[in-house]
Amino acid sequence: MSYTGPIPLTPEEQTLFDKIIFPPDDHDDWLANAAVVPRLMKLMLTRGAIPEHRLEYFNNPEYRTGRMKGSRRDIFERNGTKGLAIFEHANFLKYLRYFVLGVEMPEKVIDEFRHEVERVSPVSGGDMEDLIPLARRLIRGHRIEIHEASDNFFKLCLDCGVSLIWAAHLREAIKKMH
Repeated sequence: MSYTGPIPLTPEEQTLFDKIIFPPDDHDDWLANAAVVPRLMKLMLTRGAIPEHRLEYFNNPEYRTGRMKGSRRDIFERNGTKGLAIFEHANFLKYLRYFVLGVEMPEKVIDEFRHEVERVSPVSGGDMEDLIPLARRLIRGHRIEIHEASDNFFKLCLDCGVSLIWAAHLREAIKKMH
């Protein structure tokens, strides 16, 4: 599998996506987004536009770490937000952004890491001996916050076709950085 990157949108989806305010500044922005995001999600889900691993990131508890158990969707539902209302929630925007654009990191970081993953693909446990130091070097060199880096490299691994087990292994190794 090659790097996923941004997904192609239909003209209608692109028009809706362009209307979304990332991040919303105030209540009016939130209301405007709440009117657009569910329509965009419905269109993308209907045509299967969102890569499966990105949906799994949101829907599958195995793709999430933390004190609270369950998937990212489960957290919304546990807090009383269900169905299409999830897509209207301001906290959903970061997931929408990932669904459409992919991981949010400097292009140089994405390109260098992606190139190395493609070179060793399919990634195995032995390859992690090279990928972990590379990720750490990129994090330090680009001054990326470790908390953000651990999840972003996890998503980047998924976007590059790395299996869940090795993507999670890299995420945990990054979390242990000082």
